[in-house]
Amino acid sequence: MGTINYKKGNMQTITTERLKEVLDDPNWVVVDTRRSEAFSGWKMDGLEIEGHIKGATDFAAHWLTINGEKVQEELLNSMNFKGITEDKNIVLYDGNSKDAKEVAKFLIEKGCENLYYFDLKNWDGEVEAYPHYERVVTVQWVKDVIDGKIPEHFKGGKYKIFEVSWKEASEKFIKHHIPGSVHIDSDEFECLPAWTHRPDDELKQFAINNGIDVDTTVILYACEPNSCADYKLATMLQYMGVNDVRPISGGLDAWIEAGFETESGNPEKQPGISFSGDIPSKPNIIVPIEEAKYILSNSEAGQLIDIRGWKQFIGEDTGYDYCPKAGRIPDSFWVGGIKTTNVDGTMRNLSEVEKLWKGQDIDKNKRLAFYCGSAAWGGARSKFFADIAGFTSTAIFEGGWFEWQLDDNNKYETGIPEGYTDSGMRI
Repeated sequence: MGTINYKKGNMQTITTERLKEVLDDPNWVVVDTRRSEAFSGWKMDGLEIEGHIKGATDFAAHWLTINGEKVQEELLNSMNFKGITEDKNIVLYDGNSKDAKEVAKFLIEKGCENLYYFDLKNWDGEVEAYPHYERVVTVQWVKDVIDGKIPEHFKGGKYKIFEVSWKEASEKFIKHHIPGSVHIDSDEFECLPAWTHRPDDELKQFAINNGIDVDTTVILYACEPNSCADYKLATMLQYMGVNDVRPISGGLDAWIEAGFETESGNPEKQPGISFSGDIPSKPNIIVPIEEAKYILSNSEAGQLIDIRGWKQFIGEDTGYDYCPKAGRIPDSFWVGGIKTTNVDGTMRNLSEVEKLWKGQDIDKNKRLAFYCGSAAWGGARSKFFADIAGFTSTAIFEGGWFEWQLDDNNKYETGIPEGYTDSGMRI
């Protein structure tokens, strides 16, 4: 073995044969330090590998570039959850000879000493990717589409790029946005009283107003990483029958960080002539309140999954200044304490998410309807990630808690429910 030297320690190289031997050894942990998009399945760093070494976990070097009040705490929690601890032999691998080095420096500062390096270019063993990783695209993929190329998982043809948020375009969008992208106000496809989707005839006009047809590849992003407005629109477009809808991993921040050109201003919409699909095309991905009640009355029909915070679930506060009642829907399932994104806003390791959801009694073989406070923006992102992981029957309960509490006849509960700890974990 060779040795890679650092100012605060060193890291030995490990052979392919030895790596295969230790993959299932509980005293070892194998860590992918590349970007989360590469871990999920996208080919990056000039490699033809689709996904990650089977059995590896992830800790991306990119996470170390993120600033924020709680970032360090989240990184330490992530280390511990993944088993990247001082007592382990830790293999760090990358495809660019850079990422592993950055993660090694961080781990050495945290007391980890038994570090090994592996160059992914040398791997000839099993790899795995998320079943539908291509549904959330990289900024490089978007750049290639704009440049007239045909990147992997793109059939070519017409495309549209939209930034999605509530109300008028933000100052951030006006200052710099992805070239060719146009702002969409969520009020264009949602309406009061519960911010559920507009009637189908209005959705058709919405599509025409924005030049969207069923065969348009629609690329979506948000200016703010955890907005989730882009995932809500992605779900709505699927409901409407648009065949190819792609949120951008990392949103606008990832585009700017990559050094790609941006534009300023607030471009006008380029409307189309017609929308050729019948709406709804996929009605099952949106659960109306009547079906939500049926699911609650019949456990075999599915599960309603609440992704709000714990205080909202137990009724200590509503989470919204416009929502008068605090509480939860009886017999709903809570997963709000489980993060589905990393510190950089990219999609979390879905094996971890699936494991944690299972610990909250979520049954992936049932029909799962995700919801939050109102409009199901966050619920739509959870649904989208579940689809990427290979879940086969997912939906959003669009009106969520807000729509539920509007009707005084709908029962609700407060306090810690039976079967949960005081922090929200299932017993």
